[in-house]
Amino acid sequence: MKKFWGFIIKHKKWIVIFFALMMIPSIIGNIKTEINYDMASYLPEELNSVKGNKILSEEFGLSNTLYLLLHDKELWDVAELKEELASVQGIDEVTWLSDYTDINVPRDFIPKEIKDQFISGKSTILQIQINSGPQDAGTGTTIEKIQEIAGDGAYLGGESVMGYELKQILDDEQIIYFIIGAITIFIILALSTTSIFEPIIFLLAVGAAIMLNLGSNIIFGNISYMTASIAAIIQLAVSADYSIFLLHRYREERGKNISNESAMISAVSKTSTTVIASGLTTIAGFMALLIMKVSIGRDLGLVLAKGVAFSLITTLVLLPCLILMLDRLISKSKHRIFLPRFNLLSKIMIRGRWVFIALVIILLVPSFMASRNLDTYSSMSKTLPENALSVETTEKIKEEFGKGEIIYVITPDKDIIREKQLISRIKTIPAVDSATGISEIVDMSIPETFIPGELTEKFSNSKYSYFLVQLSSGLEDPGTIEAINEMGSYASEIYDQYYITGEAVLQKDMSELAAVDLKYVSMLSMILIAVILAILFKSASLPVILILIIQLAIWINLSIPFITNRPVYYLTSIFIYAIQLGATVDYAILLTMRYRENLKIHRPLEAMQKTIDNVGRSILTSALILFAGTVGITLISKIGTTSELTNMIGRGALISMALIYLGLPALLVVLDKLIGWTTIGWVRNKKKF
Repeated sequence: MKKFWGFIIKHKKWIVIFFALMMIPSIIGNIKTEINYDMASYLPEELNSVKGNKILSEEFGLSNTLYLLLHDKELWDVAELKEELASVQGIDEVTWLSDYTDINVPRDFIPKEIKDQFISGKSTILQIQINSGPQDAGTGTTIEKIQEIAGDGAYLGGESVMGYELKQILDDEQIIYFIIGAITIFIILALSTTSIFEPIIFLLAVGAAIMLNLGSNIIFGNISYMTASIAAIIQLAVSADYSIFLLHRYREERGKNISNESAMISAVSKTSTTVIASGLTTIAGFMALLIMKVSIGRDLGLVLAKGVAFSLITTLVLLPCLILMLDRLISKSKHRIFLPRFNLLSKIMIRGRWVFIALVIILLVPSFMASRNLDTYSSMSKTLPENALSVETTEKIKEEFGKGEIIYVITPDKDIIREKQLISRIKTIPAVDSATGISEIVDMSIPETFIPGELTEKFSNSKYSYFLVQLSSGLEDPGTIEAINEMGSYASEIYDQYYITGEAVLQKDMSELAAVDLKYVSMLSMILIAVILAILFKSASLPVILILIIQLAIWINLSIPFITNRPVYYLTSIFIYAIQLGATVDYAILLTMRYRENLKIHRPLEAMQKTIDNVGRSILTSALILFAGTVGITLISKIGTTSELTNMIGRGALISMALIYLGLPALLVVLDKLIGWTTIGWVRNKKKF
């Protein structure tokens, strides 16, 4: 491999030019990659709710409904506004009271079921069907036009409005995330390196990897808003370790009085195995997300894994070239390292090993149980600020109309008598407020041939018919889940084929799938990383010890929301299992590899004390980088899920660092004989202490 690295170093200028040129297509690819704000689009197509949603979209044009809430408007004013809205490009249909009855008759003569659907006191609500999805560019234009026509005092809500507001926030904040992350990471690197230019070189190399990753996302067509909001900063924070490993080894090689080029070739040759092994464990953690049935895991996992791969390439190929080309600037800007040494702390860590082992044992079971019993939420409204228009609209509608979620029941059977039977049973469900369908609007004694065609077409076509059920409970209410389950039970008794869908049903299905995904992702990430560790260390016991420590850190991290009684987004736990395990197992690898080296010349206790002295700063730097890179997003992001996830990633880095400082050294020393018996090449000819 030295010949290969020698070739790279020999052609360092061409290497830098090549990466610089690659930035052009990367920038273009990043600009053209679309952001998907429709979480329901990540559900498996075979789900009943997804099939039903597709039928609503393709057969009835009901895939995207907005709700416009108006106050103190005369009915004839609302009717005029309805007609104006119906003429807007992008709007398929505007549904209101006038579609079901004559608004010129006294209100007391309007059927209560219909009136309550659209009028409450001095408020009225219009349902607007638009022909673009939440992630489509035209949706934003349509929303802005509706807001312009409705004027001040109107409230506009719906899933697409939430997606539109998420987009606005992300567009405003995304570049700020990266700038704040880069600045905070620069500060950490400046404190931990010996030159003010070293952090700049690191950021140039990692920045190139980030741009390559973001630009190559064009191959997916689009990525989720969650991926877009955290991918760059996670890649920046995770991959900084590799640069630090390489630079430290380069300094050691230069001390041997050889040329800079020879020192760099030797440094890359010696660190490539460690860097690649660390990168592979991180990639393995991210790749575990690919097995999720909720395909947003595939979205995030592929982007993050691809990012780490690009970071490995730039660390081993671009970074050495940049260091050599800018070596004079580095030499001229030397300063001391400001992070603390660990010579005193290492003695404390070793002397208290039995206390730390007891602490690990005590925390295992309760932290595991707490992490598995978190309260979760799935509503997109909770990801937005409380003053967001769509959130205010949702609250206003529930407050003034007492309405919650709308559920759609679809069947291929157009028999209104059977529909009436089902609706009658559904109305007995406590959370059901009302139901609207042909059988509810027309007198059952009227022959079907006398039913107005426009009314029939609204609820049925040649293939399907549907009715909607208005619940009084919201998306997160237990009554909503119970109502959906009971509707399915009643429908199965009357129909052989039926579909139940709506935002609440889609979110329920996504939450249930996520619970299953959590088990498989956590298990697969452990297995993949264990295999890599077993190969790296040629050991049966070390993978268990290292993963146990990181898993405990993950469980403690996830226990904190349980202790503080704070619900978390239903996907957060899954992402934390994969990201924290993949990102922080590097700390454990570094400590264990250096301990193995020191065992060749020291007894276990002395070797571990020396190891903590050697790698304490490196682990501290890596953990602080991950923490600093994410805490800025936590503090400034208005997107709840982004703030929550980055907060837990940063906190997880510090918890993992603490356990690797305290728990891992204790376990490695106390279990030294067991490790020796189960590890090929482990030094066993020393006394235990």
